[in-house]
Amino acid sequence: MKKIEINEEFDIEMKRFYLPISIKRECSKCGNICEHDLSINYLSYPTINKNNELYFYCDNCDNEFTINSVLRISLDVEDEK
Repeated sequence: MKKIEINEEFDIEMKRFYLPISIKRECSKCGNICEHDLSINYLSYPTINKNNELYFYCDNCDNEFTINSVLRISLDVEDEK
């Protein structure tokens, strides 16, 4: 298999881009564990190979905070025969 990586930035023209990923982070204010589930809380029009902020909300103290993420895409292609 040959891996082809996309290295330039480009927009995904999709309002609701769901991923089967859940990310947990500690609240920067109270230390409570907060979760951002991308199978529910989608990325909206994400850009590949560019910073996309993920927003978190802490139910415990009403704090809102973000973390940075970069979405990357690659394609595995079968070798020629």
